[in-house]
Amino acid sequence: MGPQPGGAPRNRRRAGIREVISVRLARLVRAHNQRHDRKQRADAHDLSTLYRRYIDCLNRRDWVSLGEFVAQDAIHNGRVTGLAGYRAILEQDVRDIPDLRFEIELLVAEPPLIACRLRFDCTPRKVFLGLPVDGRRIAFSENVFYAWRDGKIAQVWSVIDKAAIEAQL
Repeated sequence: MGPQPGGAPRNRRRAGIREVISVRLARLVRAHNQRHDRKQRADAHDLSTLYRRYIDCLNRRDWVSLGEFVAQDAIHNGRVTGLAGYRAILEQDVRDIPDLRFEIELLVAEPPLIACRLRFDCTPRKVFLGLPVDGRRIAFSENVFYAWRDGKIAQVWSVIDKAAIEAQL
């Protein structure tokens, strides 16, 4: 069978409509992706800002405000410590290391996760991580990952570079 009368213009019209729809759909998808990318960047920025406030809270020894950043049921290195236990860990760290200061060396945010390399230059009073530091100044790093939930730290995975400390003793 041959082409039907008026078939070619109709097919061209359909092809034109498909092209217009395709172009409009591509624009909508692109606009959606751009909004999504901006939102992700904003979320990462917000989480980074929140984390920096948390580090400031630690450096000020503002234990009363710790609950603004740490969940009541927080987990630290696989152990449920809750907010009270987490606070107790930090308070003990400061008693053992009076000049303890948390310095962000590297920070990556991919909500709801934070990865950070913290740098320390301090003088633990006695034994630290089973090592006889006894008041000597040491420098070391901690690689720490945080999972955030509802704007608070829900889980922490922390690894301290003990070999760097051993090399200084």
